[in-house]
Amino acid sequence: MIHNTAIVHPNAEIDNDVEIGAYSVIGDDVRIGKGTRVASHVVIKGPTVIG
Repeated sequence: MIHNTAIVHPNAEIDNDVEIGAYSVIGDDVRIGKGTRVASHVVIKGPTVIG
C-alpha cells in the first residue's frame, strides 16, 4: 500500500507487498523489494536498492 500523500517517482520500482508511509518521497533509480515497510516522512534517493 502506498499512502495517498506519498510521492513516488515514475521510474522507481516497487515490488508487491510494499508499504510506503505518509509524506514519504521515493526518488528516481530506487528499487524497493517485496515486504519492505517504509515509515512516514522518509526520503529515499537513488541509486538505492532496499528489501
